[in-house]
Amino acid sequence: MTNSELEKKVADIIEEKLENKDMFTSYDITMKLREQEKEYVDSHSAVRDAVNSLYHNDVFSGYCISRSLMSLEKDGEGFQAFVYYMDGTTDPYYYPLAKKEIVGIDDITDTV
Repeated sequence: MTNSELEKKVADIIEEKLENKDMFTSYDITMKLREQEKEYVDSHSAVRDAVNSLYHNDVFSGYCISRSLMSLEKDGEGFQAFVYYMDGTTDPYYYPLAKKEIVGIDDITDTV
């Protein structure tokens, strides 16, 4: 898959998330892409870079999205990820696609 093809597929997934006012990380986008594209073999870092590129180039500026670098935990391991969300989001929970449990935004340490 070329970079432009990847960015287009990532943009389509992000637009769907924004239309639903869903919060997401680039890993959520990777998981959704893998679900849609069974033969997809690119790494998560390629998707992460595409999400960052789209964000920094204001591709979704009409949606007024923001992101916050959050400290998250999965399987006892801590890591940081940008959580993207629409400005004015009132839902206090982030529902990651890759996890079964709910991570409450109020329970996450915002490191920005």
